[in-house]
Order: sequence, then C-alpha cells, then structure tokens
Amino acid sequence: MLTEAALSCTAIQIRLLYAIVLITCFPARAETLWDNHKDSMTDDILHRHRTRFNDLKITFSDAMSNEALIAIVDICIVIDNLPLSHFGMR
Repeated sequence: MLTEAALSCTAIQIRLLYAIVLITCFPARAETLWDNHKDSMTDDILHRHRTRFNDLKITFSDAMSNEALIAIVDICIVIDNLPLSHFGMR
C-alpha cells in the first residue's frame, strides 16, 4: 500500500498514511515498514534542504529521517495520543 502511495502521493500524505496504518493496524514490524519506505516519506524534506542550500548533491541524512519521524509522532499523538514507542519503534 505504501509502495503504491509513493507513486502518486506527496511525502506528507504518505507520512499520514503510515501513521494511520500504525494506529489502526498495529503492524508487527513497524520499524521495518519505516525502513522500507522512509525515502518516500522524507523526499519533501530532502527537496527542501537541496533548495535551501542550492545543492542538488545533498543526500538523505539521519537528521532528515528524524524530522519525518517527528512529523509522524505528531500525527500519532493528535489522532490517538500514542507515541512511536507504543508501536515498537525507538
């Protein structure tokens, strides 16, 4: 589902979808799901950094992944008041 979403949705929409999946489906491997799809959930952040520094050579970093995870945490807390640790993520 997240793979299909990556074809036509924005990173913000994919993060929202991921949060909804966490909250409603409680996937057994939430962190693996994140690892497999973090690029599509972070590409807007990468684009923003490349634009801000006018450098297309900038690649994904842990800081960008953390920024996306913070956004997902915010969504999970707003929807159901659940932190990522509730889903087995660090």
